[in-house]
Amino acid sequence: MDASLMARMKELEEENRRLKKRYVEARLRAEIVAEALTNKMVAPSQRREMAQWAVLERSATVKPACQAFGISQTCYRYKAKLDAENNLIADWLVRLTNSQHNWGVGLCFRYLPNVKGFKWNHKRVYRIYRELEMEPADQTVSLSGARETAAVGNAECDQSELVNRLHA
Repeated sequence: MDASLMARMKELEEENRRLKKRYVEARLRAEIVAEALTNKMVAPSQRREMAQWAVLERSATVKPACQAFGISQTCYRYKAKLDAENNLIADWLVRLTNSQHNWGVGLCFRYLPNVKGFKWNHKRVYRIYRELEMEPADQTVSLSGARETAAVGNAECDQSELVNRLHA
């Protein structure tokens, strides 16, 4: 064999090695995604957890795991810094909703900065409220006597209109 054939053979071997590596990564990514799709994932935090699982359990590298679950490497490495403060917010929300049964997240949020002086973002308070899986405040207000009779009268009127339209 001459030198040009040897060089060409080495190039082909190198290309073959790269292609095999890409194939293995693609197959691993497909296996990870197929296994993860058995669980319905929505939030980026859940996708981050699945990517971390893929890295730990499936021995995938960070980049393919992030690509497989559609998250950035920054999202993969994100760690919340204010866990203690989040616990404080959760504690206040639980206290307020237990003492004021008809308060939702809106009233709780207005109370915390205006009365207690906390400087928390409303999105953060709402996220923690949702994570606590608290029931929303009961929005049904009992009708007073006059409003109740008016509502019943309107319902009867609506029913009679529907009956008239059906028979017309």
